[in-house]
Amino acid sequence: MRIFGKILEKLFGLMETVSNVLLLAMMAVALLNILLRALFRYPIFGTFEIVCYLSLVMAAFAMPGTERDNGNISVTLASESLPPKGARILKLVTDLMGMAGCFVVEYRLVGLARRKLENGDITADLGMPVYIFVYIIALAFFLISICLLYKVLSFFLLKDAGEPGKEGGPDDALQGGMTE
Repeated sequence: MRIFGKILEKLFGLMETVSNVLLLAMMAVALLNILLRALFRYPIFGTFEIVCYLSLVMAAFAMPGTERDNGNISVTLASESLPPKGARILKLVTDLMGMAGCFVVEYRLVGLARRKLENGDITADLGMPVYIFVYIIALAFFLISICLLYKVLSFFLLKDAGEPGKEGGPDDALQGGMTE
């Protein structure tokens, strides 16, 4: 489990770095487009498409790290009214449901990407193949489900797993690497 956790940490860290670089690239393309249009009356062809697809990849690469950091919005009204053991069980059930949902979405996206590849679908302005972007989104959902699987396994395998959201609990399994 320790090695698995460290591999996920490195992978998610790399993906977040790529996501940050893509954000800078989006800003650079937009700024260059504005400057070239204003100074030379020659904008970058396909700027809107470039920025849109860069933002799509940026968001996809940031999603697994957000799940790892528990950065997604959650409604805790039900879990706060339960005793600690009930809250842990509810967290386990929601993680299992989220994992299953992400696996289904990933499976469907891979099928869509195959169809896009077979059909030869390309983007409107620049003619980039669309299937690449669909595969990237599928990868993001796959990694989210792997992150949730790790949390579920940590729920059962970590010693002194604690409560969700508390120090040393299953939510902390990926943050800072695994201790046990």
